[in-house]
Amino acid sequence: MRKTDFINPFEIPGKWYKANFHTHTTTSDGDLSPLEQVNRYAQAGYRILNLSDHRRTNNVSEFAQREDILIVGGMECHPECPGSQPYHIVAVNVPPSFEYSQNATECVADIRRAGGEAIIAHPYWNEHNLNEMLKVKNSIALEVYNSSCDYSGRPCSDSEWAQCLKNELYFGGVAADDCHWRDYGGDRSLCDFAKGWTWMKMEKLTVEALLNALRTGAYYASCGPEIKKFKIEDNQVKLRCSEVEKVNLMANGFGQGYRIWAPENEGITEAEVSLDTRNIKNWPFVRCFVTDKFGRKAWTNPIFLN
Repeated sequence: MRKTDFINPFEIPGKWYKANFHTHTTTSDGDLSPLEQVNRYAQAGYRILNLSDHRRTNNVSEFAQREDILIVGGMECHPECPGSQPYHIVAVNVPPSFEYSQNATECVADIRRAGGEAIIAHPYWNEHNLNEMLKVKNSIALEVYNSSCDYSGRPCSDSEWAQCLKNELYFGGVAADDCHWRDYGGDRSLCDFAKGWTWMKMEKLTVEALLNALRTGAYYASCGPEIKKFKIEDNQVKLRCSEVEKVNLMANGFGQGYRIWAPENEGITEAEVSLDTRNIKNWPFVRCFVTDKFGRKAWTNPIFLN
């Protein structure tokens, strides 16, 4: 993406739709059939689900008449990454029997030629460095949070996202489940369901509207907190959210950050920070992440200032 492609979802009309872009079924290595997985997410209040099995697509036409949830045909692609394990690239909206190149750059191009978009999956879990990320620069987003990767203590790729933004790889940040498993009798260590999601701002629930939201950064990522407002107004960064313990503003340069802690035994639901604070007005952009008392986070996409 170019920085001029980003719009602020908190300043446009539409409704918020809860989405998961990374989902596995028995078509590859998931525990649940496509229908079981679809029903599971619908019952949990999700309105968008991208079925992304490893190297295989699902025919989602059987779900086309559902009004409660929009089902998108995707795939998790694994092009080669020389010197490291293969990339994990989530394709959103590709046709049945989609095929892709083993070259990462061409793989992303194949996805886009097919009418879809590419999301870089769990870069921290994959230990991707910046040079490896440059080979997939035409992806639309990366997973800033992946709940399945928490089993190995690597769910959050915020540092990788920050490095990309610093080097003008303008990815949006999504959160996803990478859902493989059942809920094994309530054993939370084995559950990767409904732990990370992306709120998409869309005027209607269609694939076309979904792709447009992805292409313009009209969304935010969460694994718990709700962000209700994030904008620049009256020379201030203004935030409204569900109750959190901490608010962080940041950009990509040394010292370009600002933190607000909640008073002891209280929470934060609103914050206003002057653009003169820490010289925010001269930052290239400002983005925000909030953290609640359980350690769960939500992340906005950047608002570009310069």
